[in-house]
Amino acid sequence: GRKKLTPAEAMALRSELMSQVNTGTTKAVGTASYACETFSAGAVIAGDPDSMNSAAITGSGDLLAGLSNAKKSFMNSECTAAAASILSNALLAQRVTAVTQADSATFLNNVLTGMQSVMLQAAIGKVAGEASTTTQAPAATAQVSLLTVQSLLGQSFLTPSPESSFLTAQASFQVPGNLSSVFGSTTTAEINVQTHSMTVAPSSTGNMVSPLFGLTLSYANNASEAIVKNLTEPFVINIPVDIRNLNIIEQMLFTQQVQCVYWGGSSYISDGCTVTKATTTLVTCQCDHLTTFGINQDSNMDACGDGKITASTGELCDDAGLTDNDGCSSGCTIEKNWECAGAPSTCWSENPPTSTALSEDGVRSTMEMTGFESELKVLESLGKMRATFATHLSDQTGGTFLATNVNWMSVCYGSEGCRILASEGTARRLASEGIVDASGGVGE
Repeated sequence: GRKKLTPAEAMALRSELMSQVNTGTTKAVGTASYACETFSAGAVIAGDPDSMNSAAITGSGDLLAGLSNAKKSFMNSECTAAAASILSNALLAQRVTAVTQADSATFLNNVLTGMQSVMLQAAIGKVAGEASTTTQAPAATAQVSLLTVQSLLGQSFLTPSPESSFLTAQASFQVPGNLSSVFGSTTTAEINVQTHSMTVAPSSTGNMVSPLFGLTLSYANNASEAIVKNLTEPFVINIPVDIRNLNIIEQMLFTQQVQCVYWGGSSYISDGCTVTKATTTLVTCQCDHLTTFGINQDSNMDACGDGKITASTGELCDDAGLTDNDGCSSGCTIEKNWECAGAPSTCWSENPPTSTALSEDGVRSTMEMTGFESELKVLESLGKMRATFATHLSDQTGGTFLATNVNWMSVCYGSEGCRILASEGTARRLASEGIVDASGGVGE
């Protein structure tokens, strides 16, 4: 009868089969046809990510890279789909199976090399300007199209996020309008444009919060990669991010500590890339070169809200938060009528503001003044009184009010009753609301 394998036995068998397939690739003639057959076998072996051990994972990368040197000829959609399936399942397997950082780096290098070769062969026979060829698996996508240099300049290329990332937004690469440092004066040369995306191998270094997205340009006549670096006009890259797995402090500081990084062979590097805009869902970068990019959060970067005062960035306080009206503002400056000390900062005020914003009902305040000989003298000082009243209101609330903000005043002098000082329209409104009676007295 048939024996049902235990999970451990199934893992060991997949690892052994992947090893045998890899051994076979070193002995067989490296043709595209053989590569496609091997990819199909590898896709079956890697068919269950949860049953792949670390050796099977790294073996998947070895398989993709090992066949990248096969004789170049057209690869059809079944072939590219099998290669993408191997890559995708090896990435998904790393959710449950640990791989060392060194092995993870080797794996990532191998799959990038292997999938680039696969997609170049998928582009063989293409005509410039025709629809792109796409292959997609749950944890990886790849596209290739053929364009002339002239039609490439200024274009924006969209790259979908891998399905398993649960991100619906796409990344985009905006090509600069001038690539003369790469292609010289030629505008008719045909270029293979490859884009790809994949989830991040968990053991890779860095605190990555996005999938990896890449753009590669290669000459169609010989498949050699165009060297794109040190550009004076950068590529603009938009990358979607997912910060749900960050703790509450990391989420609060994310937009200040975000980095646009690229894979440098053994770790993620930020040289040549600048973050120009960051939200909690999308980060925009400008980079002077092309490779595979992602978004990293560097928790060691100084940030307003980290509880440390960084004078070089203009911080005067830092209370480990980003809330206004508590003494230390969301920009780490000391707010009016407050004093702050220490790090994390402790702030205090003898007269803390309740709010600088007025409700629809406004704010009322009463003050008593002496030294006036008659009501007429009071009225003659009306302009100064409005300014004094506004200053008094500002001091009491912590807000900023001007004389023009004082819409009406009720002036009461001795036993002569009260007089409402307001425009005719305001007086009518006050009367209709019962604040004052029609004759100008204060309502009860």
